[in-house]
Amino acid sequence: MKLCTFKVGQSVRGRKIGELFLKAAFRYGTENSCEHIFIHADVDKHAYLVNLLNDFGFDDIGLYGADRVYVKQHPVEAPDAHGMPALEYVQRFYPHYRAGYQVQKFLIPIQQGFHRILFPDYQALQLPLFATSGSVGNAIKLAYLCHAASKQIRPGDVLLFYRSEDEQAVTSLGVVDQFAVLSDAASIAAMVSRRTVYSIKEIEDMATRPTKVILFRLVKHFQAPPSIKRLLDDGIVTGSIQSITKISDDAFSRVLAAAGA
Repeated sequence: MKLCTFKVGQSVRGRKIGELFLKAAFRYGTENSCEHIFIHADVDKHAYLVNLLNDFGFDDIGLYGADRVYVKQHPVEAPDAHGMPALEYVQRFYPHYRAGYQVQKFLIPIQQGFHRILFPDYQALQLPLFATSGSVGNAIKLAYLCHAASKQIRPGDVLLFYRSEDEQAVTSLGVVDQFAVLSDAASIAAMVSRRTVYSIKEIEDMATRPTKVILFRLVKHFQAPPSIKRLLDDGIVTGSIQSITKISDDAFSRVLAAAGA
């Protein structure tokens, strides 16, 4: 699949529109079994675009006229790629990801209001390409902030997002891109860079205590989100999910089975 060169105007930089275009392209490629996605770009004129392509697994394979050609492998089946680190794997083969025993798995609770903003495409039958309000949901790389005690999270680990309050179900899966514990509001804001539901004022309030910052890549939403009752019945959890909870490989497999994934 060839992508026509897309340009984002200076006045709307920072709204993650480039990632929104890539999200749509990856979804189309997956639905239509396109095993390679490529684009031509002028490195000098489109440095911002080139950096974005590099971050999402596009390789520079040579010249086409005056432009460079960038190609992303987009295999139908998950490649073995033995020995490749989990984060590099999801960068290169997204939406495929690693979930072997070397990769930790965590349940992450998220309130319904924040869930709607962070994941606007969850269970949507049809959405406009551009978000009607805000820009957080445009991105593939998103941010989650909390004061949970856990410091075990590593790049490449798998996150299962549990929507609390209304649905009380595991709705979405992501892969950790970066993890940090920060106490400076400016440092947190710079790291999340409009990828979180929190305002600057809310970030400043959170930063009065050491704050866990998780930058992650959203991989998918589940069509059949496993409910808390199913999680309890299957022995995945023993009570309500109120903080980041690490689960075993077996429990993770049971979540996927319950979600039909």
